[in-house]
Amino acid sequence: MLRASIVQLVIESDRLNLLAPEVSYAEELHLLIEKSFQRLHETMRWAKEMPSLENLTAHLKKAQQDFESKDALNYLIQDKESQCIIGVCGFPRLDWSIPKFEIGYWLGTPYEGHGYMTEAVNTLTHYAAENLGAKRIEIQCDSDNKASAKVAERACFKLEVVLENHRVNVQEKVSNTSVYKYIPHS
Repeated sequence: MLRASIVQLVIESDRLNLLAPEVSYAEELHLLIEKSFQRLHETMRWAKEMPSLENLTAHLKKAQQDFESKDALNYLIQDKESQCIIGVCGFPRLDWSIPKFEIGYWLGTPYEGHGYMTEAVNTLTHYAAENLGAKRIEIQCDSDNKASAKVAERACFKLEVVLENHRVNVQEKVSNTSVYKYIPHS
């Protein structure tokens, strides 16, 4: 199993820093989730109920461990200008044997509509292709999640397939999954 020997703790783009997860950001991230909870509750399975600060801290500890072992590489998105955490973007599922990476993301409601998530996805896509040897990068989303699909399309991912009756959505109904792909040029 091939694993990149060095994984960057900070990845920079024009307006953003993508930061390796740290427990020290738990309170700030908790406040962002609180501000954005209604929207997150509508689209993210993990947001069925507002997580407690203790649960979020435990989640960040696990994310740090996964990052160190390279089992998942999730980053906190920080706006360079304000130094605020504005969301999360990363590789929650990866297969080092190919290597193949799936990008997952969410953005705080106050930061929607400014191109931040597209910038973060483009940054991670380039990073995976150039530094991690990615042969395939995917974005999977509920087919009804139009905002997530638009991010994938703006980041030059191509819709590969719609998997019918593939997931149970946030409303506990069976729904379809749209699979977007990006194949880096070798």
